[in-house]
Amino acid sequence: FKNIWYMSPEVGWTEFELPGDSPHLGLNAVLEGEEYEEDSGTFTIQVKNLEETKNYLEEQGVETTEITDIPDMVSYFNITDPEGNRVQIVSEPRISEE
Repeated sequence: FKNIWYMSPEVGWTEFELPGDSPHLGLNAVLEGEEYEEDSGTFTIQVKNLEETKNYLEEQGVETTEITDIPDMVSYFNITDPEGNRVQIVSEPRISEE
């Protein structure tokens, strides 16, 4: 796998490009001093238009969280699937610190 994105150990995130039609695998480390939460994994889907996707899901009756923006990194919101699992919908960052 090709490591395509890496954040410092303090952030604890790395992302790999997998074979196929653009699948990625992101790993979030539990850092020293942090407690591991059971069932804390998150399935993430990347979309091209975050606002459009959020509006569509809400029109279908899906409850969504507010969009969170991490400048120059990512923008995302969360939904919950029928079994109670968190699903994160992400896009390229909407906000830049430039």
